[in-house]
Amino acid sequence: MFSSISDHFNGTLALSCALIMLSQLSYGFDNQAFATTQSMAAFTKQFGEYNAKTKTYAIPTYFLSLLNSLNYIGFAIGLVIGSLISKRYGRRVCMRSMSCYALVSATITVTSETRGQILAARILNYIYIGMELSVVPVFQSEIVPGPVRGFIVGTYQLSVTFGGLIINAICRGTSTIQGNSSWRIPFGLFYIIPFIILCSIWFIPESPRWLLTKDRVEDARASLRRLRRASISDDEIDAEIHELRAALAAEVEQGAFSELFQGVNLKRTAIVVGINFFQQATGQAFASQYGAVFVKSLGTINPYNFTVISSSIATVMCLGGILLNDKIGRRVLLITGAIVQVAALFTMGGLGTRDPVTRELSIGIVSMLVIFTSGFSIGWAPLTYVVSTELPALRLRDHSQRVGALTNIVMNFTVTFTVPYLIDAGYADLESKVGFIFGSIAVCAALFTYFCVPDCQRKSLEEVDRLFNEGVSVRKFKSTTLEAEAVDEKVVTKIRRHAIPKLETSNFIFSLQDVQPFRVQVRGPPPLNLEAAGMRPSVQGHALLRDSYYNKGSAFPKDERHAFGLHGLLPPSVQTLEEQVKRAYQQYSGQADDLGKNTFMASMKAQNEVLYYRLIQDHLKEMFGIIYTPTEGDAIQNYSRVFRKPEGCFLNIHDVDRIEHDLKQFTDNGTNEDIDYIVVSDGEEILGIGDQGVGAVLISVAKLVLTTLCAGIHPARQLPVVLDCGTDNEELLKDDMYLGLRHERVRGEEYDQFVDRFVTSARKVFPNAYIHFEDFGIKNARRLLEKYRPQIACFNDDVQGTGCVTLAALMAGLHVSKVTLSEVRVVIFGPGTAGTGIADQIRDAIATESSRSKEEAAKQIWCIDKPGLLLKSQHDKLTPAQIPYAKEDAEWKDANQAADLYHVIQRVRPHVLIGTSTKPKAFSEEIIREMAKHVERPIVFPLSNPTRLHEAQPKDINDWTEGRALIATGSPFPPVEYNGVKYEIGDYRIDVYVLLQAECNNSTCFPGIGLGAVLSRSRLLSDKMLVAAVKALAAQSPALQDANKPLLPDVEDVREISVHIAKAVIKAGVAEGLAQEEGIPDDDAGLEAWIRAQMWDAVYRPLAKSAY
Repeated sequence: MFSSISDHFNGTLALSCALIMLSQLSYGFDNQAFATTQSMAAFTKQFGEYNAKTKTYAIPTYFLSLLNSLNYIGFAIGLVIGSLISKRYGRRVCMRSMSCYALVSATITVTSETRGQILAARILNYIYIGMELSVVPVFQSEIVPGPVRGFIVGTYQLSVTFGGLIINAICRGTSTIQGNSSWRIPFGLFYIIPFIILCSIWFIPESPRWLLTKDRVEDARASLRRLRRASISDDEIDAEIHELRAALAAEVEQGAFSELFQGVNLKRTAIVVGINFFQQATGQAFASQYGAVFVKSLGTINPYNFTVISSSIATVMCLGGILLNDKIGRRVLLITGAIVQVAALFTMGGLGTRDPVTRELSIGIVSMLVIFTSGFSIGWAPLTYVVSTELPALRLRDHSQRVGALTNIVMNFTVTFTVPYLIDAGYADLESKVGFIFGSIAVCAALFTYFCVPDCQRKSLEEVDRLFNEGVSVRKFKSTTLEAEAVDEKVVTKIRRHAIPKLETSNFIFSLQDVQPFRVQVRGPPPLNLEAAGMRPSVQGHALLRDSYYNKGSAFPKDERHAFGLHGLLPPSVQTLEEQVKRAYQQYSGQADDLGKNTFMASMKAQNEVLYYRLIQDHLKEMFGIIYTPTEGDAIQNYSRVFRKPEGCFLNIHDVDRIEHDLKQFTDNGTNEDIDYIVVSDGEEILGIGDQGVGAVLISVAKLVLTTLCAGIHPARQLPVVLDCGTDNEELLKDDMYLGLRHERVRGEEYDQFVDRFVTSARKVFPNAYIHFEDFGIKNARRLLEKYRPQIACFNDDVQGTGCVTLAALMAGLHVSKVTLSEVRVVIFGPGTAGTGIADQIRDAIATESSRSKEEAAKQIWCIDKPGLLLKSQHDKLTPAQIPYAKEDAEWKDANQAADLYHVIQRVRPHVLIGTSTKPKAFSEEIIREMAKHVERPIVFPLSNPTRLHEAQPKDINDWTEGRALIATGSPFPPVEYNGVKYEIGDYRIDVYVLLQAECNNSTCFPGIGLGAVLSRSRLLSDKMLVAAVKALAAQSPALQDANKPLLPDVEDVREISVHIAKAVIKAGVAEGLAQEEGIPDDDAGLEAWIRAQMWDAVYRPLAKSAY
C-alpha cells in the first residue's frame, strides 16, 4: 500500500507535504500542552489559588472551565481570517501570515504571569490554530494527485494526535523541573513549528488550483510541473490542468440555507448534526483536556506517564481507523468505537462508586480512560469528518458543513466548560462517576449510528445522492448497487458536473469549503446553466473551430490548443474574452449601415456564441435595435437573398408526417429533455412588414436571443421554429431566390391540423418545453392561444406580451397617481390585436385584484375603433376579441357621445388613455386637456409605431397637462421639460402598425415570464402567473421612487428584472399547483438564488478531452 502511495511523489511534493503536515503538529501541541501543564505544580501555583487548609495550590474550577472553553472563540475567528486570506492571497501567504502571528501569540503565552494573560494567550493562540485548520487540509488536497489525496488529507487527525504525543512526552520530561520552566518550556515549543514554516514556505510551490482561480494558467502549470514526477509527460500535466479548470468551473452554486431542512435534505442534515454532536458529547474533552488534571487528582499514577501512554495509543488507533476505513466501512468502526467507549465509561463510573477508591480501583479508572480514548480514536476522531463531508446534497454542501462544524464547536465548548463543575468537589463532585453521563450518551451514539448513519464505503458522491433521493434505507447503502445511468456524451457535457475522474468517498475529505474533489448528480431535469462544469467536445482541430458552441477563437488557452490540436490553426497570442469583445466592437462599428451590422452579428453568432452574447451584453442598449426591431425586419425581408447558414427547424405544411422526425433532429441521441424554450412563427405578420413566409425563422431566432440576453435561458436549450404554410406576399412568390413554399398561404382545416401536429409532436419530443407563439396572423393569433392555453404552457407575445408590459406601466402609473385597479377607468383607442391584448391583461388584473368576474371587470374598459365606441349592436362587425368590451347601446343613447374619442373622454373621465390605432395626432390638445380636467395625474400611452404614427408627441402631452401626465411610448423619445423640470419618457417599444398587428419587443417582460415557466416546469401559464409577472415588473418602476422618471425600467437592467419576474411567476405557479419541478425554495432569498444559479452567462468554460 505504502509503496503505491510513494509512486506518486517526487522530492518537491514530498517536501511540500512534509512541511504542511509539520504545521499540523501545532494543533496537537496547543491542545495537549495546555491540558498537561495544568496539572504541573508550578503552573498551579502561578495561576491557581492557595488553600490554607490543605496548604496547597489549586486552579479554581471557574478558571479551569474558562481556560479550556473560551479558546474556541479564537478558533472561530481564526477560521474566518484564514479562509479570507487563503482565498484572496493564496495558500502560502496564509501560512506565512499565520506563522508570523503564531510567534507573537507564543510570546504572550510563554511570558504569561497572570490568569488574564494566560487566558488571553490561549484564545489568541487558537486564532492561529483556526487559521491553520482553514488552510492546511485545503493546501494538501490541492497539491497531491487524486489517487493519494484521501490518504494525505486523512493524515490531518493523525498529525494532530502525533503532535499531542510529542508535547506530552516533553511535558513528561519537564514535569520534574522545579519552577515555571516546567510549563514554559513546553509552551516555548510553540515557536518551533511556525519558525520552520516561515523559513521554508518560500521553497514550495503555490497551489495550482488557487493559481487557476486567479486566471494564472501558466503559473499553475509551472507549479504542477514541480509537484509531479519527471516521468509525468506534458500531456498528462495538461490533462490535470484541464481537470482542475473544469472542476473550478463546476463549483456548485449554493442552495438556500432553508433547503437543509426540506425533504430528504432534512435527513441528511440531521445525520451531519448528529455525528458532530456525538463526537463531542461522549466526553472526549474530559479525557483530552482534563485527563492529566483528573489523573493527578486520583493521586495514584503519574499523570504525565498517563498522557504519554494515552497519546501513543490514540496515535496508533487513529492510524488504524484511517487504514481500516476503506476495508470494513464507517458504520463498523463508529459502532465499535462507541461500544468501546460505553464499556470503558460505565466501568469507570462503576469503579468510582466504591468508597473509598483504593489504589487498585484508581488504576482501573485510569485504564478505562485510556480504553475510552482508544475507542474514540479508532472511529469517531477521524471518521466524523468523512461522514460529514460525503452525506450532504452537493449544492448544500457548504451550508451543511458549517452547520456540522458549528454543532461540533458548540458541543466541544459545552463539554469543556461543564466538566470541571461535574468532577470537582464543591460542585457536582462526580469524579469518575461522570462516566455514567458520558457512557449513556455513548449508548445513544451507537444506536444513532446503527439506525441513522449510512455506510458510503466505495460509493461515489453521485451514488450517495441517488441512494438518498431514491429512498434507500441507510442500513442498506453499503449493499445496494445502483445501475449506471445511461447518459450520452453531449448530455454529460451539458449537465453541471466536474470533468474529473470518479472519486470514491472512501477517501478522507476534510470538511472545509475549499476541499471539493467531488462530482455532481446527473439525475433529474438538468439546469439551464449547463456548462458550469466545463465541456467535453467530441471534435478537435478545424471541426472545433467551426463549432460555434465550443469555439473560443483566439481565446483558446495553451493547454486547450495542445489538447485539441489547434497549434498552427490560430495565431500564437492568447487573448481574453474582454480583448476579443474590444476587437469585435471595433469591427462592428466599422460596418457601413445598420443592416451591415445585423449581418455582421449574425455571422459572429454562427462562429462563436459566447463572444456574440458577451458583445451584446456589454453594449446592450446600443445594439438592441440592430439585433431586433427595427433592423431585424430588414434582415427578415432579405432572408432568402443573404442566406448563408440555416438556423432553426423548418416545418413544411405538406410534410406533416415528418414533423416529429424533424424535431427529433434537435435532440441528443433521442433523449427528450434537451429543449426548454421553443419560439414558433408562421410568418404571417412580421414586425409591421407583413407576410414574410419562411423568413419568419429569423424572428424566432431573434426572440430566443433576447431570452438568453435578458433572462439567461441557455442558448443550447432553445429551438427556433418556422411553420411554412406558403405566403401571400407577391414579391416573395415572384422572387426566384425565395427559399420557402411558392404558393399562397394554406388556411382552414389543413392549417389547423398542421399547427396541431406541431404542438402535439413538440410536446412528445420535448415534454418540458415552453412554447412561445410569435407573429401569427390576426385571425389566428388569439384563436390558437385560446385553444392551447388550457393544454400546455404557452405564450403569445403579440397578445399577452403587449398587454403585460402595458399593464406593468399602467400599474406603476396608478401607484404614482394613487388610483387602484378596482376603480380605474381605461379608454383604449384602436382595439386591434394589440389593443384587445392590452384590454385583456387589464381586465384580468382587475378581476384578480377585486375578486370579480371578467365580465364585471371589462365594464371599466372602453374601446374605440374607427366607427366609434364598441357597442353590442355592432356584434357582426366585431372580432371575437372585441366582443367582451362592447357596451350596451341603452347606456349610450346619444349617438354623438359614442361617435368619437373626445366625447367618450368627456363622459367616461378616464384615468388612462392608451393609443394603439396607428392614427397620428389622434390625441389632440382638446382631448388631452379634457382628460386632464377630471384626473390629477392623467396616464397617457401613445403606443403606435413607427414614430410618425404616434397618437401624440410626449412633449405636447406634457405641455397640455402642465407636466402632470404620466407618459409611456412605443418608441424612444428624449426627456421632455416643463417649467424647468425634466420628465423622462418610458420606452417599452410596443410597435403597432397599419395592419393593426402588435409586435412586442417587451424584453423587460416576456423573457422573465419564460424563465419562470421553464424553471418551475409549469404545466400551464395561468392568468394569475401573468398578473404576478406584471406586478413584479411594475414594482421595478423608476417612477415609484421619482415621479419624473420612466414608468418602466431601462433595458440595461433587464437581467435583474427577469429574476424578479421569474420569482413572481414561479411563486404563483406553485400556489396554483401548476409547478412540477421539485425542490423549489419557498423563501424569497432562496428562490432568487436558485433562479440566478441557473441563468446562463456569456463566459468561456474549460474544455476537456472527451473520454468516449
